[in-house]
Amino acid sequence: MFKKGKSPKTFNVTVVTAESQLEFDMPKNVLGKDLFDQVVRTVGLREIWFFGIQYTDKHNNASWLRLDKKIFSQDLDTNKPNEFKFKVKFYPENVAEELIQSSTIRHFYLQVKNDILTKKIYCPTETAVLLASYACVVKHGQYNADTCPTSMPIDRLLPGREQYDLTDEQWFDRIINYYKDHVDMSHDDAMIQYLQIAQDLEMYGVETFQITNKKGSELVLGVDALGLSIYKPDNLMEPKIGFPWSEIRNLSFHDKKFNIKPAEKGAKEFYFLVDKSTINKRILALCTGNHDLYMRRRKSDSIEVQQMKIQAKEERDMKEMEKRRLKEEQLQRMEYAQKLSELTTEMRRKETDFETMTQQVTTFRSKIHELEKLLQQERIEREDLQKNQDLLADMNQKLKEETEASAEEKLRLVAERDRIQQDVEDQKVALLLKEAEKAKAEAELEQLRPLTNQKSSSKTSHNGTQGDSVSQDDETEVCNFEVIDNLSRPEDSRTTEVSKNENLQSKLAGLKSELTNARDLTKMNEMDHRHEYNVREGNDKYKTLRNIRKGNTMSRVDMFEIM
Repeated sequence: MFKKGKSPKTFNVTVVTAESQLEFDMPKNVLGKDLFDQVVRTVGLREIWFFGIQYTDKHNNASWLRLDKKIFSQDLDTNKPNEFKFKVKFYPENVAEELIQSSTIRHFYLQVKNDILTKKIYCPTETAVLLASYACVVKHGQYNADTCPTSMPIDRLLPGREQYDLTDEQWFDRIINYYKDHVDMSHDDAMIQYLQIAQDLEMYGVETFQITNKKGSELVLGVDALGLSIYKPDNLMEPKIGFPWSEIRNLSFHDKKFNIKPAEKGAKEFYFLVDKSTINKRILALCTGNHDLYMRRRKSDSIEVQQMKIQAKEERDMKEMEKRRLKEEQLQRMEYAQKLSELTTEMRRKETDFETMTQQVTTFRSKIHELEKLLQQERIEREDLQKNQDLLADMNQKLKEETEASAEEKLRLVAERDRIQQDVEDQKVALLLKEAEKAKAEAELEQLRPLTNQKSSSKTSHNGTQGDSVSQDDETEVCNFEVIDNLSRPEDSRTTEVSKNENLQSKLAGLKSELTNARDLTKMNEMDHRHEYNVREGNDKYKTLRNIRKGNTMSRVDMFEIM
């Protein structure tokens, strides 16, 4: 479809990637490689051997663009816009060891995540919850109660949840429980962890094709990073026979017939049939690319790959240093915050003590004032007492001197003397009471003095504290593979990522038990039943792989032909 206003020698093309939609104006006679190179330059990818450009052909089938041929010489549907998809075409055996650059890891993560959500890759629900928690780290960073979202689009995180009687809030809580465990995990680490769990799923990285064998039985061919697998149509979880790439010497096809020649001496060539020859072209292209990568992994890295690994290691080391620095700063901030909290608490305590001390000083001053009043009253009463005593002495003297006074006067004077004598006695009693009251006030004052001195010292101390590459083989009918005797096959002894982590096993088992109680068994599909059977039998992807490779190649070829 030509773009308006453009020369007919160019055309507008749209390429959808995992993260964006790109548009280019390309020459009419451009090769597939030119478009591919334009895309990888735009998105900044260097590990281009994993990727390809996919389109929908005129028969409405998904096909991969041939890079060595002109775009318009391929079977495009010219009645539709020129839309392509930039996707992962070949998968690594081990993402942690093979994926180097962050941009490559992110493209893989986004595609695999989409394949799980669209159920192209079967994923049990308890594993999907774990994967969703890694997706939270990728999107939101490390768990933080203050910034963590209060809800999530569960339908874009968990496939198959319709089988369970759980609300979105209950799913959210289960995802967050895992999310909290991913302490100090970076975005790249979370994507790698996601992919390491996902690559152990049975249908990860497998492209399937409908075939029939020599007997005419309908079967399914699986092509992946490790070789060819044969499935029965009703069970894509468990292949029945497997042929690793190291056992295959030659692949070829003629029309609808696809021939496989084993590397083992004495093993006969065998074949299968497909509906169209174009399917055989796609199968051969996938086999060639996967075999090339399979052999390349078992040889020394190229200079380009070595350089990328060195650069990636330097970048990871720098990120790790930055991560440690940020962690140290975070711990330091927490330490300072704790110290500030302690000082604030101490300051409030001392403020409370100061208020108490102030109240006690006020009371102390009040007592002093009261004592001063008592002393003043005592002084006045002593003066009055002294005056009365002087007066009494004078009266006694007068009585002594006036012996000749009349009896009546004498009696009057005696009565006056007795009265004054009684007043003196009363004043003495009052004075004694005043002295007792003064002694009590002095005692109370004495008790307050050391406490006041102590609070004053605390106040001083308080004030002092404040001062502190994609395959480009020709479209031919024959492809010869390199065969190396005794080639290393590490996949034969491989185990799943979950089996290496007892804590993760325990959590997944607990979650599975919870979910079983909330599951509507009538809504389980065939895949679910197959998975549950494998779990009960203790099977996993790699145990199955070892089983389907048992015996020599010849015996497995015979098994395939009589299926």
